[in-house]
Amino acid sequence: MDEFNINILSWIGGREENQDSSGSRETKHGLLVVVCDGMGGTKGGSIASKLAVETILEEVANTNHANTAEILREAITKANSVVYHAGCTRQDLQGMGTTVVALLINENKATAAHVGDSRIYQVRGSKKIFRTFDHSMVFELVKRGTISEEQARLSAQSNVILRAIGTKPEVEIEINEEIHYLKGDRFLLCSDGIWGAVNEKEMLKLIKNEKSVERTVEHIMETIDTIGTGTGGKHDNLTAALIETNINSKIQPETGNRIKIIISILSILLFISICLNIWRFIFH
Repeated sequence: MDEFNINILSWIGGREENQDSSGSRETKHGLLVVVCDGMGGTKGGSIASKLAVETILEEVANTNHANTAEILREAITKANSVVYHAGCTRQDLQGMGTTVVALLINENKATAAHVGDSRIYQVRGSKKIFRTFDHSMVFELVKRGTISEEQARLSAQSNVILRAIGTKPEVEIEINEEIHYLKGDRFLLCSDGIWGAVNEKEMLKLIKNEKSVERTVEHIMETIDTIGTGTGGKHDNLTAALIETNINSKIQPETGNRIKIIISILSILLFISICLNIWRFIFH
């Protein structure tokens, strides 16, 4: 699609196997991009993530639904079923699972779906417009205000996730629909091997890199891999998918609550003023 530039890279990092999987596909519903981070056994993680990506890409491409949120929900639900049943058929694959982030973007809007702690960022210039919120134990503490996001990132328990594809017969999927974007916005989908290596300020700097999409992804991977190598060389798999928009989305962002309140107050005052003028006209 000429409306979007995309580049995806996946590196093994400091592990013996790359259990991340990723893919993209142009569909009648828009450009679909998926990143999964597998877990479980010597083979289970890579199999789970690969099955999930393949299933989601296929399901979205073949569905006749029009609602993008339901398209992603049904595709990820199907992927959960496929991975779960595959894990039940082989003893060496029992308990395997994977995180997932999926972005379906077209000329109207972007729709994001995720399960687990892989992330989607939307960046405009140097500003973060949108980011998924991890389904993890430490980020539940962030929600409660017990710890900060940076403390969560650095926690030894940061990899304890509360939701995953394929570990249970059913899965709860978080979906953000009708995401507005402007020309030049960038969406980054990445596994925790990427975002977990640097603080959020540094992460945003990497995403907003002024270079091309291709070079930006290469720079992200090289930077994170260098950090991992310098801290022992046993760092996680690295997967990053970057999409840059060449158009403005057709949908407009919702009016802010503050503006809505101001408009409501002005409307009430105008109504009162009209009523007073009518009363004066009638009785005077």
